[in-house]
Amino acid sequence: MTDAASMFAEVLAEIDASRRPSAVEREYQWRADYLTRDAVFYEFTGSCHMHVQTGTGCRLDASRGSLTDLAPHLVLQTLANFEENNFLRFYVGRAISMSEIAREAMGCFDEVAESVTVEILNDWDENAHRSRTRLAFVGLSFEPPSAGKHPKLSDELLHPYWCRERMEPRLVLDVLGVR
Repeated sequence: MTDAASMFAEVLAEIDASRRPSAVEREYQWRADYLTRDAVFYEFTGSCHMHVQTGTGCRLDASRGSLTDLAPHLVLQTLANFEENNFLRFYVGRAISMSEIAREAMGCFDEVAESVTVEILNDWDENAHRSRTRLAFVGLSFEPPSAGKHPKLSDELLHPYWCRERMEPRLVLDVLGVR
């Protein structure tokens, strides 16, 4: 099984590949959210549908009360800051929103952690299947205590909700072209 730091690098490479011209030959959607220790929240999205790529980005600084639009290509540069954490772990708890994950991570440790969530839907095929990646990472500047004390953070990913490249059927509405 791939450790959290390696899988985070793989996900960044996949997002980077989706921004290249060859990526317009397939359909995909991705989203990345990042909450820093300084209470700055980043949100990036991208997609390709019918050979047209789109994307958005924004930065919300809670301490200053400012919202700034960002170019979607800044996602890699921004998420590279998350990689600077000394320890990256998968979040494997029940929470699914960024705010809940951050709250749980802050409740586990004396030091503030960083959080990233990523969701990628891609590889639509004629067999009505798609691949889903849905991951949550927590970044720490210190070695986390043993998993027995904090079971919501792990270096292994086995979870019914959080997943990497899980094949699943498309919904009937998706197959009919209704989203």
